[in-house]
Amino acid sequence: MPFSRRALSRAEVRWAVDQAFTLVGRRLAAAPLLWLLVAVPMALALLRTPTARGDIGEYFMMIESLYNHWTPDARPRDSSTLGRAAMRHELRGGFGPILSIYQVCPEGRYYSIHFWMYPLFTLPAKFALRVLHLNELTGPQVTNAALVALVLTQIHRATRLSRRQKTCLMLLFVVSPVLWYVLWPHPEVFSACFVAVALLLAWEGRGAMAVLCAALASTQNPPLALLVGLLWLRAGLATFKQDGTARLRGLGWA
Repeated sequence: MPFSRRALSRAEVRWAVDQAFTLVGRRLAAAPLLWLLVAVPMALALLRTPTARGDIGEYFMMIESLYNHWTPDARPRDSSTLGRAAMRHELRGGFGPILSIYQVCPEGRYYSIHFWMYPLFTLPAKFALRVLHLNELTGPQVTNAALVALVLTQIHRATRLSRRQKTCLMLLFVVSPVLWYVLWPHPEVFSACFVAVALLLAWEGRGAMAVLCAALASTQNPPLALLVGLLWLRAGLATFKQDGTARLRGLGWA
């Protein structure tokens, strides 16, 4: 049947919109616990005033550097824009002498002693908060809340878990120490969430994605490289077993 480019009638447009809202409504109704558990940490992240704790000065500086020029080295412009952001938005505490704990490379550039993967993941939140004229210094905690939402969604979508198991896992994850670190502007939640997703994906038999998520977590916590190796070995053995079984069946031996 040839494609027709006729204009849609008002009734057809209304029907399409109604169907879309019906589909969204069904999905929301099918997962009320999921949306409730996602809303709580996100509300905390958006409403609580960020606090300068621990190494937050370094992480904020890396976020600013990546946002300004897509490289993690600190430049004079980064200090200026970060200072203006701190004056423009509410922040408890202070950064302190950030560059004093930076390291100078032979080329004269200043680099943090921490890795830049977590700051890179906070850039979408920083951009959205700036566009919406909200406190962009809440970017790390909003990112943490979004990562918690990612884990909860992955649990909800797991095909090998019963509804009761999904409910128990979601509740256990939310009441775990992860929730208490949502407002902590450091990569602990980042690592914990990607480890949780990696284990879920491995349980679902998606070895390659599990290895990728564990590798992302290990960029901020190097000892997790052991988990990456174990998941990679598990995925490799599963692939080898499948290939071997397929070959035996092809020969009529299995």
